[in-house]
Amino acid sequence: ERIQRLRPHVIEAHLMIKLGHHANLVGVKAAFQLEDDFFFFQDLVPGGQTLKSTMSLLTTDQATIVAYKIAKGLAYMHDTCNLCFWDFTPSKVLVEILDMNPTVGAVKLSGFGCSGGIGCTWAYASPETRALLVQPEKKDDSCVPRPFLVPEGLSYSAVTLSTIVGAKINKLPTNVRLAAESQDQWALAVTIIEMLTGKRVENAHEVPRRLDQDCGSDLITLAVQCLDKEPEKRPAMRDLVKSLGNLLNDSVIALVDNDKVDEVSPSELFHLHSNIGSLFFKKVFISSDDYDLAYEHLSAARDLAEKLYGDNTEHYANSIYNLARLLKDKGLFSEAKLLYERALVIWADIHGPDHPKVSTGRKYLAKLLKAEGKDDEAKRQYDIAIATQEKILDPNSPNYASDLLDLAGLLKDQGYYDKAKPHYECALKLFFKKFGPDHPKVAKALNDLGELLDLQGIHDQAKQLHERALRIRQENLGLDHPDVAESLNNLAQSLSYQAKNDEAKPLC
Repeated sequence: ERIQRLRPHVIEAHLMIKLGHHANLVGVKAAFQLEDDFFFFQDLVPGGQTLKSTMSLLTTDQATIVAYKIAKGLAYMHDTCNLCFWDFTPSKVLVEILDMNPTVGAVKLSGFGCSGGIGCTWAYASPETRALLVQPEKKDDSCVPRPFLVPEGLSYSAVTLSTIVGAKINKLPTNVRLAAESQDQWALAVTIIEMLTGKRVENAHEVPRRLDQDCGSDLITLAVQCLDKEPEKRPAMRDLVKSLGNLLNDSVIALVDNDKVDEVSPSELFHLHSNIGSLFFKKVFISSDDYDLAYEHLSAARDLAEKLYGDNTEHYANSIYNLARLLKDKGLFSEAKLLYERALVIWADIHGPDHPKVSTGRKYLAKLLKAEGKDDEAKRQYDIAIATQEKILDPNSPNYASDLLDLAGLLKDQGYYDKAKPHYECALKLFFKKFGPDHPKVAKALNDLGELLDLQGIHDQAKQLHERALRIRQENLGLDHPDVAESLNNLAQSLSYQAKNDEAKPLC
């Protein structure tokens, strides 16, 4: 549930960064994570309304300007970004209508990610695209997006991500390629006709042939070309831009082409790539596509950090550390090892060898070495991390309890269970005293101590701790939080150790 809730918004932020900044596309300004939620800030369209809500008010001249600006945004997506919109509808166009007729202010396409996660709106889908969608039932609203079917030979993520997030079009099956190459033209044509006539058509035969004198017959003619029953004959979006431009006078064209675009600063872009890459890796992962998306952003963050701050800085060390964690999970151990070691050197130079960041970095390097089967090297890194953590322990530090948990975790990973246990118990008492019995930090200590007791074979006590941690987390964090899932899993595992599989199965 959490992934389903977060994923469309993370995809949208990813696409908006990939699209960059264009006068006719809503851009992303910033993105950050707060607890388990993700937020990003988009461009503001002053006084903006959706095209759907304003199209009945437009004059023919205004409709032509709106169509021209939409086509410019879509042509940029197609030709510069190698992307198709797929789910373009009037509801996803923001329009600034100015008082002075026939001027139209900003026109920006929006809603990229949620459409990518859902499918395509039936009423604006071409016949080729409709063949890729789950067919609507009679009671369904044709203006509700329909999910994609899963064509043979393609994964669900390949349809909702690869075809939307810049797949090489010639590698797609023919039916998907034909839909991808002309879906946006079809949807724009339906929208143009709707702006001029108030009618939403299903094909070229439904376009009114007898139009009022001021109803924009030239504009209608262009729309009909985009509704050709043969997708290969529909004009490319760049050609539509030229044709629509020919319908506007030079003064209007000059005004449109001077639309202001606010750029995101390089430092803001660095944080965007870092945050979105981490989210794809840690929060919304469902397929190998997400590793590729995470790598795209985290490697971009590394390159920006090197360019902006230098390769001996905190920003650079943090970026290569994040990239190393991703590469390790992909099984690229040698590449990850080099990045871990480089991050450790930088952190040690900046903060000194006994800093908590250095200790944490050593822990993850040790886990990588252990996964490679290099147990002796892993033990050495663990021992150094343990010695460092013991050295920095300070009972007067506000982070003392958290430091104890970190030390206990290192000892547990090395199999020093008897040494780890008193640190877990002390951290639990400190959290209990500081925050009370029902705080998530108390739950964290209960969970970690329960894991240790299970490893020691003390399953009855472990089960009680997992049950307490689960109750606290459910009450404080909600049922769909990943920490709740962790507690459910640990409780089920503790029960299975005691051969209570009937009790454990419902928790998995």
